[in-house]
Amino acid sequence: LCALHALPRGGTLRVAREGAALCLAARGEIAADPALWQGLGGTAPLPEPDPRRIEFALLAQALARDGARLTISHAGDTLRLALLPAGKD
Repeated sequence: LCALHALPRGGTLRVAREGAALCLAARGEIAADPALWQGLGGTAPLPEPDPRRIEFALLAQALARDGARLTISHAGDTLRLALLPAGKD
């Protein structure tokens, strides 16, 4: 659901397993709020929960609870998320 916020005008989502990581690539006209993605990636505090974007707060809680790590990269028309479970480096 978080990735859908990055594609308000449509696009494609691709999910694949790469080793231990679960990777998602969103392609299209990316319109991601940097504060939300930086908060999920752990490079900045996540903004206060907003009912329109509650899935970001819920995902942050799940990552913290499970000790999982999320890496996020954005270049051009692609937003890439890689979820690595705890203990898988």
